[in-house]
Amino acid sequence: MSEGSLMRDYDILAEETLLKQSQICALIEHPLSAGTAREALLKNEISNRFPNAKIYQGFICSDEDKYQSSQLDFILCKHDAEIRPLNPHVYVEPEDVLLVTEVKTTLEKDHLVLLDDLVLKIKSLSGGDAIKMGLFAYRSKMGQGTLLRYFGIEKDWVYGDETRISRIQFPNLDFLTILETNTTEEYRKPIFIGKDVDGIFQYQLSIPVINRYISIVKSKYRSDV
Repeated sequence: MSEGSLMRDYDILAEETLLKQSQICALIEHPLSAGTAREALLKNEISNRFPNAKIYQGFICSDEDKYQSSQLDFILCKHDAEIRPLNPHVYVEPEDVLLVTEVKTTLEKDHLVLLDDLVLKIKSLSGGDAIKMGLFAYRSKMGQGTLLRYFGIEKDWVYGDETRISRIQFPNLDFLTILETNTTEEYRKPIFIGKDVDGIFQYQLSIPVINRYISIVKSKYRSDV
């Protein structure tokens, strides 16, 4: 542990704990149950930090737009949101949603393709444009370099320089948090990619990255307090 950086050390331990707990979930033989357990790990982490946060699993629906989303793993709702429960899920209207996070055990490119399309659709709904949407994954089949290129960033790993390229494959996502990317190195290589206030993708490649995700949750949560 480093002296004088309690919050950072806490987040590093929280990140490591989530990874270890996700490995324990692998002991569950039913893949759907294992995935649900990993979603619960993230929900518990956020609920412990923001005890009054309203977090659900379910669907965003709009009668006005004649739309119902696919099942969403993590929906952060406004404190006065109207919730229509259908246990263990809920139905909620776009204007009552602050943030959506899809949770993946091991990220593949197809997950990003589907989610980018989903984000575009939900943000086009009446009342949906202010929703932050992104992805949290415990691991990724892609490495840091590949993931950066998906978001228009070419990095020189020898000299540390970067080039912004014009093609962004997943422009609609607001954030991407992965605790462990594919690497041949012995140490863990996480990644966070997220839009800044100008809509430009920025990134972080060092531990912890969970604090970057939590700062997004905090920003949306406090905007509603």
